[in-house]
Amino acid sequence: MKIPQDKIDQKVSFLIGSLTFFPIHLVGTLRGGELLALLILPFYLVKRFYKLNNRVMKTIVICLFLWLAAQVISDLYNNVTQINAMKGSAHIIFVITNFIFFYLLFSRDCKNFVWYVSGLFVSGVCNAIFVKEQSIANLFVEDRFWYTSVAPFAFPLIVLSTYKVYPKYKKTACGILFFYGTLALLLQGRSDALISYIGCFLLYFSGSNLMTKMSLSRLLSLGIVGFTVVYLTFISYVTLGINGHLGRHSEQQLAKLPDPYSLVDTLLVGRSESFFAFSAIADKPILGHGSGAERDKYIGVWELKMSKLQHDSSITYSTYDNGYNAIPTHSVILYAWVFSGIMGFICWVTILYYVLRTGLVILKGEIPFMVPISAIYIALLSWHLLFSPHGHARFTWPAYMAFSIIGYYHCLRKTGK
Repeated sequence: MKIPQDKIDQKVSFLIGSLTFFPIHLVGTLRGGELLALLILPFYLVKRFYKLNNRVMKTIVICLFLWLAAQVISDLYNNVTQINAMKGSAHIIFVITNFIFFYLLFSRDCKNFVWYVSGLFVSGVCNAIFVKEQSIANLFVEDRFWYTSVAPFAFPLIVLSTYKVYPKYKKTACGILFFYGTLALLLQGRSDALISYIGCFLLYFSGSNLMTKMSLSRLLSLGIVGFTVVYLTFISYVTLGINGHLGRHSEQQLAKLPDPYSLVDTLLVGRSESFFAFSAIADKPILGHGSGAERDKYIGVWELKMSKLQHDSSITYSTYDNGYNAIPTHSVILYAWVFSGIMGFICWVTILYYVLRTGLVILKGEIPFMVPISAIYIALLSWHLLFSPHGHARFTWPAYMAFSIIGYYHCLRKTGK
């Protein structure tokens, strides 16, 4: 008996998600899901290549290939070692193949994305069971517990919960996101907390006149209200942190600042890698430094900036050293600029624009089941592209961007535009 193609797509989506957290060590580290996607991609290309023919999809694919070309040119210009050049190009190639694969996989039915997230939940549960870095005993001590043992399964669970609840109980869905954000904040998942609060804010206003009749004045109003919510959350975080209610890491980090209520200073301490990134960009803004460029030249700059920021001349980088020799960036966009040059930066700014453009159209509420997914992932991807490690370009962005583009065109067709 022949299995319907829709059922095959659902099973493939679930399987890819389920293998996401399983590492495979070759030249670099791959994930089981992306390796399987690479093996299956040719079959989907043969059957559905014609589905790639839309303007947004073509624009993003062209940007990604230009980023790859820029990386190759930067590696040649900087005389990068063969192994580093292979890793740098392979990273970008997997970004491209993952994105194209997910677009083709979801093209027949956007709800395959939900099957993929269900697989992520299973993978996250397995990750939490087998991870050996943390233990329950260290729940309120170790600052990585949330991200290594809780978030991998809790975040997909929240996405699935809001997806199920939102169509009938919008305020309940917002409450779920708010609860998750508060729990993350208390357990030192600060980024997840902020992402959840922003997602809650977007979900609350989805389908309202603010979204459906967007104008410059309404966009400014949305920005002002959003910033107010974020700033009040920040004030609450600092107050809880300096009083020791958010764990040792937050308390120590805030205690080093002369004014912990300064949003800019606190963000810079939390993302101090930006000092490396901006110094490196200033040195080679056009062609970049090439794959795996080392950080040694910029350690002195980092120490000087951090000493001024924290009013402590005794700060040394060895205290913060994570053992990696490459220039740290902690940002997808800055990573692309540092290692690939200006073309990498342009590529990811373009992608961020389309994350917002396609997602905000979905938030108008024409197709209800897509709304909570977009509200959460707009917040997630905006944060990750600006403030998270470059691995999110491979493991977080491609699936949602594929879903968002398909959903965007579904919404336009439904409104007759």
